[in-house]
Amino acid sequence: AWICGQDFTDDRDNKVYSTVQIGTQCWMKQNLNIGTKINGSVDQSQNSTIEKYCYSDQESNCNTYGGLYQWDEMMQYSTTPGLQGICPEEWYLPTDNDWTILTTYLNSQMNYKCNGTDNYIAKVLASTTNWNSASNTCAVGNNLASNNATGFTGLPSGCRYNNTGGSFINIGIYGIWWSSSMNTSTNKPWGRKMEYDWEYIGRIDYEKKIGYPIRCIKNN
Repeated sequence: AWICGQDFTDDRDNKVYSTVQIGTQCWMKQNLNIGTKINGSVDQSQNSTIEKYCYSDQESNCNTYGGLYQWDEMMQYSTTPGLQGICPEEWYLPTDNDWTILTTYLNSQMNYKCNGTDNYIAKVLASTTNWNSASNTCAVGNNLASNNATGFTGLPSGCRYNNTGGSFINIGIYGIWWSSSMNTSTNKPWGRKMEYDWEYIGRIDYEKKIGYPIRCIKNN
């Protein structure tokens, strides 16, 4: 039987993903990369095709950083938290609470907190490559070799911004991952952010039309 920590193949396109167990949760170690690339100058649309952006419209960036998806496309035009969306079968889009479970677990483990400081947990989720450098000791971009104690391998994929022309910005600076939950007071979806000069994980709501990467989480 398959167990978390082993690779699995997405039957839709035969891409292979690695997985990691962190606390009670099983996460993909790579950002999802599914769909047909479209140019950043156009919005993703409700049709029979999963559409993705690749940073700078280069497929090679999707191979490294995963696809970038508008929230509605990721959700397949539903608003139900925790649904499969565009994740592979038996995987789903993490809710805001799933992300909170992850960060709460990391804060409960002294060896995951940089200098023993509460909420200084970004380095243990961030990859050891591709981040801009930073001088503050516990920041993601300081001493990259000490990152990624969890194996989560979070990359600074930047985003496809929702301005006129859909420009791509901030690769190397931050990684932001969607949740499938809405902030009901603002009608914006929650996400989680790591930035090269931050020590912590930010919980922020974002505009649906920005293109961000996705991490899928395994069904229990």
